[in-house]
Amino acid sequence: MALNPEDARPLNVQLAECLRKRITGGEFPAGQKIPSLRALAKEYSVAELTVHTAVRDLQREGILVSTAGRGTFVREVPASEAEHTDDELLTELRAIRAELEDLREKVLGREATAIESRLEELARRMDIIESGGEPPAAQQ
Repeated sequence: MALNPEDARPLNVQLAECLRKRITGGEFPAGQKIPSLRALAKEYSVAELTVHTAVRDLQREGILVSTAGRGTFVREVPASEAEHTDDELLTELRAIRAELEDLREKVLGREATAIESRLEELARRMDIIESGGEPPAAQQ
């Protein structure tokens, strides 16, 4: 799964999703070491800091665990992609809010129509998440 620079979500959030899918898909079973930060950065054409942030998020979810000098390993395979944890929803909400603020700033110096429609979409997604509903899939 490739990262999409047009996606409203930050690259680290997209990368965490890619890694999660690779884990749930069986490419990295529980107990297996995942590629190094450098290797993942090269594979996804992103900075190592982006990979580090994505891996840290998966560690916080309990999916990955790192051991000094040994690497990062799959701790557990997430139960289902259909289930969204509170942490995932909060992460998505934070990403939407950050993108919303960024777009608001850009409105001041660019054509407003396309950006305003994206702002409305992000606001709609935030409302759904805040009301406890399922977050809609990010539009590509």
